[in-house]
Amino acid sequence: MSKNLKKTLWFALLFFDVFVFEQGIVHTNIPSLILAAILAGIINFAGNESMFGDFERRQKAKILERKD
Repeated sequence: MSKNLKKTLWFALLFFDVFVFEQGIVHTNIPSLILAAILAGIINFAGNESMFGDFERRQKAKILERKD
């Protein structure tokens, strides 16, 4: 699977998670909030590298440059 497709799918899942969370808050639906929390954990641990890996590597390189 290409890098851009992976990134797009993770961001689509993130958008869906925000939607589920918002609906859980509006309708005070506890199972929706639990589902949103589970999805957020999955996105954080499994999708973080695909979505923000390039940005984090650039930031770390900039920080190391400034320290030297």
